[in-house]
Amino acid sequence: MAFPQRLNLSQKETAALRALHRLLTNIKHSTLGLKDTDLFAQNQILKNRIPHFLRFLWILGLFGNLKIEDETHLVVDAKTYIDNRGSEKTLAKWPFVKDVIIKILTEFGVHCKRVMLKGIKEKDLTTPGGIMRSKGWTIMMTFDENAGGIDALKALQIYAKKLDEKHGKKAFRYFQNVNMQVLS
Repeated sequence: MAFPQRLNLSQKETAALRALHRLLTNIKHSTLGLKDTDLFAQNQILKNRIPHFLRFLWILGLFGNLKIEDETHLVVDAKTYIDNRGSEKTLAKWPFVKDVIIKILTEFGVHCKRVMLKGIKEKDLTTPGGIMRSKGWTIMMTFDENAGGIDALKALQIYAKKLDEKHGKKAFRYFQNVNMQVLS
């Protein structure tokens, strides 16, 4: 969906939202690390992956807390992350999140990492099958300048919260379609 033409926002806010729109659109129309997406099987994998990437960003945008420390980032705790995966159950599998979601988002300038809480051991973060437990870790996300930087990170929060306020349970559907009309 096209970026809204008329926003009653400052030039800086509009630029941040435009950068976020570009980022989300690029992710949505990307091959997400897959080759030969013109083949039916690869195309089906791609169609299944896109909601996972967008849900991951949705969770961090809607539920993330903005932290300003050495670098500005959004942080989501384990329970919040696990409880808000929606129908994207694969987002609970750490190997998928680490090797697919986080790795490919880096190519778009979105940098994420899982951080262990103090007193927690690595082996306690996941089940033996690689499923993420709902305690003992957080996920941090930053945007580099290619993705719009700190302003686009803040815009992600604003956009997700406005969608949630206006559309409730249907908000993620608007997010998936990169529909920013809620901002006008």
